[in-house]
Amino acid sequence: MAKAGIALVLTGFGVLIAYGVYSMAWVIYTENGIPIVLKVAYPVVIGGLILLLSAVIRDRIMARRREKFKEVKF
Repeated sequence: MAKAGIALVLTGFGVLIAYGVYSMAWVIYTENGIPIVLKVAYPVVIGGLILLLSAVIRDRIMARRREKFKEVKF
């Protein structure tokens, strides 16, 4: 039950973040007074965040495969 709740919360946050990114992009690329620097920097920042997040997830998955806990001694 707890895993389902966590999945729902994470899905909801993901949808809200995706909508925020989409809305920000819509405003940046449809308004006339926005400087070109922001129009170029926005996709670069979003792309960088996606790359960093995917690298962290990949590293965590790889580390999980190598971890072997037979007994934990204090």
